[in-house]
Amino acid sequence: MDITKYTIDGVVIGLGAVGYHYEKGIVIYLSEGDASDYIENKDSSLVDIIHSVYSQRHILDAWSEMDNFEHYRLQGYGGWMSLKSDYNYQSQNEFHCQAKLVLEHDDSTEYQKKVAQTIINVLYGDYIEPEKPEKSPEEKAKAVFDRKKPRLRLKLVIRDGYQCDNCGSNKENSLCIVKKDESSTVLEMENLTLRCRSCMAKIKNKNKK
Repeated sequence: MDITKYTIDGVVIGLGAVGYHYEKGIVIYLSEGDASDYIENKDSSLVDIIHSVYSQRHILDAWSEMDNFEHYRLQGYGGWMSLKSDYNYQSQNEFHCQAKLVLEHDDSTEYQKKVAQTIINVLYGDYIEPEKPEKSPEEKAKAVFDRKKPRLRLKLVIRDGYQCDNCGSNKENSLCIVKKDESSTVLEMENLTLRCRSCMAKIKNKNKK
């Protein structure tokens, strides 16, 4: 159960979905003793609590949506712009209505307001995507290495044969490409070799000691 908790009139309630294939619902958290008291004494305040929670269901739903929006709604590679590319008009309109509700409510948190304003900016075309931080030379070299990996593997096999540089084994289906000098950032042929996973683990454990 994926539930976000809020406190309404002194009572802790939860709002969320019970799994991905269920509608959203509200859970009221009561201790066993409190629940027994409400039921045995036929305490009408429990009904009042339910009415209070129900009357605020729209803002509760909007708060829950804002709190979880970036994690659940923006899982694709498009970031915030996927809000326009991955969701239809009906969903976009629902997000817009919830965002307005959050911005108009005094009890909304700063984070909820920030998400709500970003939703409106994206939908109205006013969103400016932040610049991605410049990659370090090491990160750039690693990205180039990952793109060239299949060709490098073939070149290493031609140069050294398909075998582990440490034990000579050629039984593994996919020998790993490793740096001869681990302390170096060089990812060129002269610093690369093929190694089996067994030797990689042994060498790693030996270096830890």
